[in-house]
Order: sequence, then C-alpha cells, then structure tokens
Amino acid sequence: MLHLHKAIDRVSNEPDFKESVSVLTEVIKDYQGQLDKVKEALSNVNFQNNSSQNANQKQS
Repeated sequence: MLHLHKAIDRVSNEPDFKESVSVLTEVIKDYQGQLDKVKEALSNVNFQNNSSQNANQKQS
C-alpha cells in the first residue's frame, strides 16, 4: 500500500493528473476498506488442525 501512496503523492502535483489522482485515492480507500473487512472476517474463523483428527480416524 505504501508504494501506491508514494506514487499518488508524486503525481498529485501534476495538473494533468488531478482527476486521475482523485480516482486513485477513492480506489485505494475502497481497497483498504475491503481489506479491513476480510481481515476481520478471517480473524473470526476458527481453524483446526485436521491432521490429528485424520490420524485418530485411521487408528480406529
């Protein structure tokens, strides 16, 4: 993400790129929001180690 912010900062002073910078800023904000939602969803997922369950089933 940092490289995107640096790129926007570099071109934001160029008059020809004003509109593009605005669009990119909105895209990055949306991307960051979606990324935060995915992180939150993944933090609520309970992962189990299936290898120990598979070993117990094979022994039965």
